[in-house]
Amino acid sequence: MRVRRSAYSKKEKKKLKKRKYKKSLADNRRFVSHPLFGEIPMIEKTTIGFNGKKNKTWGYDPDYKPKLPKNAVAGNIREQMFCHMCHTPKYFYVDIERECVQCNQLFVFSAKEQKYWYETLKFNFHSSAIRCVSCRRKQRSDKSANG
Repeated sequence: MRVRRSAYSKKEKKKLKKRKYKKSLADNRRFVSHPLFGEIPMIEKTTIGFNGKKNKTWGYDPDYKPKLPKNAVAGNIREQMFCHMCHTPKYFYVDIERECVQCNQLFVFSAKEQKYWYETLKFNFHSSAIRCVSCRRKQRSDKSANG
């Protein structure tokens, strides 16, 4: 039986579920509170539907640059594939310590590797490393040998 481990702690998950939109009266902008990225500004977007009607929606500000923690890698949300209703874009990546499901050893899912997964390979945000690098290599070689 596989145990899925989240990148967020239980406290962070609760905070994510309790997202609150704060509206700035000065420039008619909204902000979303996030435990890792802080107050993320939302920008108003106008789209034209198939019926010709204009629809106003709110989206994450792609130019927002939060303060980077030590050893973090900056993310580019324009390169990420995510659901704007379900996920918060990754403005930066930090190293995450995980346990390999195959050998039960602790390994680090590095910030650079996360950036490669989510921006270059365009993986879904629910995807995460569950095996250490050596077990991933072993699994790939086993798959190629078995055809």
